[in-house]
Amino acid sequence: MGDGRVVSVARRTRWMADAQGGMSALRSKVMIIHNGDHAEFELEHAATPPRERPDWPLPSFDARDWAEAFCKIHGGDADLMTTWFANALMRGFDERAEKRRKDNGVMGVREATIIWRNPKFSVAEAIDLMPGWRPATAYKVLGKRDVPAGRRPK
Repeated sequence: MGDGRVVSVARRTRWMADAQGGMSALRSKVMIIHNGDHAEFELEHAATPPRERPDWPLPSFDARDWAEAFCKIHGGDADLMTTWFANALMRGFDERAEKRRKDNGVMGVREATIIWRNPKFSVAEAIDLMPGWRPATAYKVLGKRDVPAGRRPK
C-alpha cells in the first residue's frame, strides 16, 4: 500500500478491513470512498479554509455553522435556525449512539431508566436486569434511584 502502487478502492477496503478486524470495525473508523470522487475533492480543497469549501457546512458539527449557511441561502432568523439545527444534530448523534449501544448489547437508556427507578429492585438487582450497565454509569446517566419517572414538582 505505501510503495506508490495504485490500488483499487475495493482491494484497499478489503485490506483495511482485514487489518482492522472486519468490515463493521472499518465502517465505524473510516469513511469508505466508493469511486474516488471524494478523494479527488479532498485533494483539490486541502488548502482551502473550511468556510470557503463548496461542501461547507457538511464537515461541521456546529449548529451555528449550519444556521449561517441555511440563512445565507434561504434567509430567516439565524438564532432560531441555530436552535433548530442544534436539536437536529443532537438527535442524529443520540440516535447513532443508541444504535451503537444496542449493537454492543447494552440496554437502551429508556428501558434502563424504567428498571433503575423501580423501587422494588435493589441496586444490584436493577444492574443485573440492565445488560451492559454498571452502578457508577447508571447513577451518572440515570440519576438518583427511587425517583418516579416524569416531571419533578417545583
